[in-house]
Amino acid sequence: MNEVSYVVVFPTIFCKNKIPQLISNIKKILKIRKQKFKSVKRDGDVILVNSGDPVFSSSAINLIFGVEKVAIARQVKNDFKTIVSEITSIGGNLLLKGEKFLVKVEGTSKGFFP
Repeated sequence: MNEVSYVVVFPTIFCKNKIPQLISNIKKILKIRKQKFKSVKRDGDVILVNSGDPVFSSSAINLIFGVEKVAIARQVKNDFKTIVSEITSIGGNLLLKGEKFLVKVEGTSKGFFP
């Protein structure tokens, strides 16, 4: 699977019911800042932006009213070994020797427990 990076936008509680307007504002600010993007789509309560340069796009998106926080995420295959290897490789690149980090996984398991 090729590596696809997304800018994940978490809207504030006040903008939860105004997601379509927030999506149009994200598209507008990216065009104003001359940032190329492939798609802006909604995934539940978050907005995913497939951008050519996620670092500059995330800084532009963070200026919009109604955005609580912005994160950059990489899409990986839904496989335990793949997820663990990605977490360890990213953690290994970001941390210095002797530092520790915590990974918190939220959600429900499907198909394992009755």
